[in-house]
Amino acid sequence: MATTAVGTSTTAGTTTSTASTATSATSASSLSAQTAAANKANAQKIMTSLGAGSGVDVASLAQNLVDAESLPQKNAINAKITKNQARISGYSAVSYVMSQVNTAFTALKSQSSFHTLTATSTDNTSFSLTSGTNSKSPVTGAHSVTIKQIAKSQQSYSTAFPTTATFNGGNGMAINLTMGGKTRAFQIDPGKDTPQGVADAINGSNAGITAQLINTGDPANPMRISLSGPSGSANAFSMSFHSNGVTNSAKNTLTLGGFTSDAQSLNGGQPMGLSLGVIGSAPLSIAAYTDTPQGVVDAINNDTNAIAAGYTASYLNGSVSIKGPTGNTQQIAIQADGNPGFGISSGISIQAPTQSPSDAQVTVDGMDYVRSTNTITDIFPGLTLNVLGKSPLLADGSAQSTATVSIGRDTTALTTSINNLVTAFNDAVSMMNVVTDPKSTVDTYGATLVGDTTIQSIKRQLRSMFSAPSTATGAATSSVSALWQMGFSFDQKGVLSVDSTKLNTALTNNFSDVVRAFTNNSENSLLTSNTGNGIAGDAVKTLTDMLGNSGVIKQHSDNATTQNTKYQTNLTNLQTRMDALLVRYQKQFSSMDSIVGKITGQKTSLKSSFDGLMSMYTNK
Repeated sequence: MATTAVGTSTTAGTTTSTASTATSATSASSLSAQTAAANKANAQKIMTSLGAGSGVDVASLAQNLVDAESLPQKNAINAKITKNQARISGYSAVSYVMSQVNTAFTALKSQSSFHTLTATSTDNTSFSLTSGTNSKSPVTGAHSVTIKQIAKSQQSYSTAFPTTATFNGGNGMAINLTMGGKTRAFQIDPGKDTPQGVADAINGSNAGITAQLINTGDPANPMRISLSGPSGSANAFSMSFHSNGVTNSAKNTLTLGGFTSDAQSLNGGQPMGLSLGVIGSAPLSIAAYTDTPQGVVDAINNDTNAIAAGYTASYLNGSVSIKGPTGNTQQIAIQADGNPGFGISSGISIQAPTQSPSDAQVTVDGMDYVRSTNTITDIFPGLTLNVLGKSPLLADGSAQSTATVSIGRDTTALTTSINNLVTAFNDAVSMMNVVTDPKSTVDTYGATLVGDTTIQSIKRQLRSMFSAPSTATGAATSSVSALWQMGFSFDQKGVLSVDSTKLNTALTNNFSDVVRAFTNNSENSLLTSNTGNGIAGDAVKTLTDMLGNSGVIKQHSDNATTQNTKYQTNLTNLQTRMDALLVRYQKQFSSMDSIVGKITGQKTSLKSSFDGLMSMYTNK
């Protein structure tokens, strides 16, 4: 038998072979004979005791009579339990090996499993190629590749600040991020307006921007925030930071204070527009208005969109108070266009980018491709093109050089999967032979399912999976439509093998037919029928049904478990009856013992009287 790791039965208890069952039956027969002999001896003891006047061990007699009645029944029930436990172990072993066959077939049911590629290049500096799988037919052969430009991400830095800097006096802040033509706002909570707090807020926003706190070593202002976005020219970004003022506990009122009067100039006399909204939502754009606190109030109260959204504003005692929509629980943020004096802008800003974002530009076989990333998966299906740098210039410097990429089909993994399938089949057949062989001495599983017709049916189904032609569409007219045409064969003992030469010939000359025969040219399709899915697809559907909760293996195992539960109940009920019988015997034999004792006393008295009379007549 091929070496196979087998799962253990899920049912508690030990399992035995047919030989152990026979031993149990022999032991039970011997014990019954011993019990009968003991009962006979006790009966003789009673007769002797009646004649001799000695006592009787009634407790032992009662127990022996109960054992004589109960042990044969217990032994019969326990034999059934032992047999079912063995069956459960046998089904567990069969279920495991069949699941291994299912796993092996699953690795061959999707066409992407057959399209593993290899690639070599004359330029390993400008780009690399990573092989993978592809659900479609790969583009094999030689291809020319030139890397004209690599994709880059925007790199920006904040203004410099001290190590212990705070940007808004401990108050909350809003960050407005514009990227790809879209603006979004997110919040920095009060008390976190520090360099690390800002970096954490940016990284936690899931906006695609990575922030890192760096120390430049400058004596006065060593700290900066480094910002990096996604690669690609469409991912240029800008970022601004704004104070949220002082808010109430409901986060629905924004208060900006410190103004000398409602007519204080906030933008050098130049009108300024406003952006107003709640954190996490798109802000409202409010038309330019007078650059005074009262102008801000009037701009909000007179703007149609702000009115419709439920915003109101007022000025009182040097402070502008902005109330949000009814029911709002989010922080309110406001931004003034080009205004440094409104008290809205915080003490941090982002400088001009040190690196602008750009796209990767690649030319393949004369066709130009533009991608936002350097990891390109859609030019060569089944391969990943990793852009590393620009292609070097020709010797005369007139143009960039062109590399040659050679793409071929890699059948190594496929051959391994097919060999795994052969191994799984042989292991499954070997295990089913073990469980059905009455002479098997294999521990736990040997001879556990002798004569079980279900196992014979499973063996027939399994062999059919390997001998029947493919049901894939068009397979009947293909050059290769069955496993025997790929080198699969059975020997006289039913052992499966595959001829590597024939297999390689089929893969070389009729690769597409092999793929169709196994997969029906499908990719992880939902299997609803046991036919029309190709050799592997049909097998997976049949095996999945067989091994499922409604499958024949699980049902037979569950039936054995249910029977054992009933047998355990029978044992409990039998014990209850025998306990009651023992009590009845003990009462009866105690009464008998009392009567025997009285008779013995009368016997002694009569004997004494007769002895006295005799002495009178004989003068002795």
